Amino acid sequence: FHFLRPWWLLLLAAPLFVFFAQRALDRTAIRADGLIAPHLVKFLLVPRGRTRSWRPWHFTAAAMILGAIALAGPAWRYEVTPFSRDESPLVIALELSETMDAVDVEPTRLERGKQKIRELLDLRSHARTAIIAYAGTAHVVLPLTEDPGVGTLYLDALATSLMPKSGNNPAAVIPLARELLGKSTVPGSLLLVTDGIPRDQIAALADFTSGNDGLMILGIGTDAGGPIRTGENQYLMRGGRPATAAFDADSLRHAAREADAYVGTVTIDSTDVNRLQRRAHTQLERTADASGTARWKDEGWTLVPVIALLTLLSFRRGWTMQWAAVVLLVMWPAAKTNVQASGQPAARGAQNVEASGGRAIQPRVLRRWRFVDLWLTHDQQGRYYFDRGDFKTAAERFDDPEWKGSACYRAADYACAVDQFVRVHSAAASYDLGNAYAHLKRWSDAADSYRAALAAQPDFPAARQNLDLVLDLIHRIEQAEKDKEQEQGVNMKPDEVKEDDQTKKGKTALMKQQRPETATDVWLRGLQMSPAAFLKTKFAIQAGTGKAPAAPGTRQP
Repeated sequence: FHFLRPWWLLLLAAPLFVFFAQRALDRTAIRADGLIAPHLVKFLLVPRGRTRSWRPWHFTAAAMILGAIALAGPAWRYEVTPFSRDESPLVIALELSETMDAVDVEPTRLERGKQKIRELLDLRSHARTAIIAYAGTAHVVLPLTEDPGVGTLYLDALATSLMPKSGNNPAAVIPLARELLGKSTVPGSLLLVTDGIPRDQIAALADFTSGNDGLMILGIGTDAGGPIRTGENQYLMRGGRPATAAFDADSLRHAAREADAYVGTVTIDSTDVNRLQRRAHTQLERTADASGTARWKDEGWTLVPVIALLTLLSFRRGWTMQWAAVVLLVMWPAAKTNVQASGQPAARGAQNVEASGGRAIQPRVLRRWRFVDLWLTHDQQGRYYFDRGDFKTAAERFDDPEWKGSACYRAADYACAVDQFVRVHSAAASYDLGNAYAHLKRWSDAADSYRAALAAQPDFPAARQNLDLVLDLIHRIEQAEKDKEQEQGVNMKPDEVKEDDQTKKGKTALMKQQRPETATDVWLRGLQMSPAAFLKTKFAIQAGTGKAPAAPGTRQP
């Protein structure tokens, strides 16, 4: 902290002059000197009573003091000149393990992470950014580039099915990130977008931050976890129930302490992305300070509103203000957005991990605010419409996943019912989930759900009856398919019969031996593929036979 123009502090003498001048005016006896005999003055003065604590000249003096400080130019941080470009590079590593398909954060953890990366790329439209995908292995998706459009193209194609090896191995990202950032002349940052970090790999992250580059971690998930989606209305099943992916908030807090990393979680707005961009920008400020291209930011302007307020309070002669009686009644009727993590009751809050300690904040989904929200909770509103048979509106209002699923089921929106019932772990929810699957004609999933209901509550006649019906239906369908295949096999005739003329002539047919397909052949063929197919092929080559060649005109480690 220092002053850019310290000589302006000499103006602090002005309020001292006002203070002593006012004291002189208050000495009524001095004003009467020469007019009234001193021994008679005390009998002619009217008692003033208690002196008022706040007077207009107090505000004048305060405004003058703050004005002198503002003109002196208080400063305590750097700012980059508007003519300089943000050259601080950023490497974004996105986890593509199967847990990133969990739906506790809508629509999934992976899709929410990709959304946040897109927002970050838009903020860094003129800065160099690279993208790495990792699970059991790590692969460069996009080298450092200033074109956000290219990053968005490949980002949309990323999916957990592209990775050649499953797992969660952020340590594999470190060599790639170092190689990418090592080509830059200024320090950069590494951002991990993940739902957890294995404890045995935090040391590798700490080794990365020992250099000049920074480390940031964006956690995605809730403490309640969520089922892992494998397709539309399909979930990874284990033991007859959808497998639940946990969110390891403790590992993120541990990484914040051990690796000196900034750790945060996703928010419903752009707060998280703006924080990440500011953290990455500190690398540029540090570089600018070392190179002498930065300047101190003049914070004196922040005192102008306070000075203006004090001036308004002191302009009227004789006006007095008692601060104890001031009550701020300005009410800003903000449209308080009633938000809630999709399908999760409010009691199941999410973990928002900040580097300073780990404060729990619920990741939420925006919902249009209504006047009735001031008086009734979402579940109370949903029950109102549910009891009146308006199940579609009830499904829109409910937050509780079991009630929301019941409303969706009665509204014949069985896909919505499936998405809600998979979040509840009870015998009744498993039974309802089986019914929803049955309406979608997903008989195998329905049977698994009925079995899960019976495992949780063996004495469940309705679940037993429905399970027998579904198993009998599955058997009938399988038998019908077998009969159809056998019938087609019996009646099948060859389309055309040809004889080999070469053998009749007694000549030896020479077959041209094809050369083995190289990594370059696969890469060239991949240029005609979709981005997803190209990345999957590239990752498989890198994981098996080494690195694939880089695309023309790009740099790739």
